[in-house]
Amino acid sequence: MTTDAQAQAIAEGWDIAVPPDVIHFEVPGRALSKGVKGTKGQVNITEHEAKIAEACRRVLERHLGWRTTGHFRVTIEFDARADVDNAAKSILDGLKGVAFDDDRFVWELIVRRVVMDEPTTRVWVQRL
Repeated sequence: MTTDAQAQAIAEGWDIAVPPDVIHFEVPGRALSKGVKGTKGQVNITEHEAKIAEACRRVLERHLGWRTTGHFRVTIEFDARADVDNAAKSILDGLKGVAFDDDRFVWELIVRRVVMDEPTTRVWVQRL
């Protein structure tokens, strides 16, 4: 028996037979670092985390079989200006409660700082 959401997804042509093992999304703009000091920086961090969460939610709307429990590998690529560890923390905080229940379930984290023409944050989340 299918749920209303599953029936709608099937009607729209989405393949829901096999839950995805990997989700991927991109968020335009520079990755922001948790190490930023001051009120203005903290507001920007919160907005960045919200953009990460919203992009992830949009992808997960199309993947009805995704479970937020278990173990995960997260791969992150972002522009070369942000600090690697602090930017990763900001991105993981944006994913918490959306892609996985808590970042303690991230068993593997791959973070790449790359040079880009247009600053973008790219995120892959894989169930292990």
